[in-house]
Amino acid sequence: MISLFIKSQVSQKKLFAVKSLGEICRKSTHYTFTITPEKIKEFISSKGILEEIFRPDNHPEVIAKGEEVFLYMTKDGYLNKHLIDLVFNLLEKCH
Repeated sequence: MISLFIKSQVSQKKLFAVKSLGEICRKSTHYTFTITPEKIKEFISSKGILEEIFRPDNHPEVIAKGEEVFLYMTKDGYLNKHLIDLVFNLLEKCH
């Protein structure tokens, strides 16, 4: 469901999905779920969630809320060069 909403053309759906994913990321580090932080990171990576959030044509609020998900992915070295380049390219296009 989250990956479908993030790929939606409707900014409100994208924003809802990013906020929900951020909440899941926050809670996964504090509680024991059957969904572990590693599974969440694998989901985010395999579905191209960060690529979808940090598209240059996304609403600025969607991109801003994506910061929490991006920071979550940086923990434990899960972030790779491709995702860092993605964010830097977005920053270059904004200036």
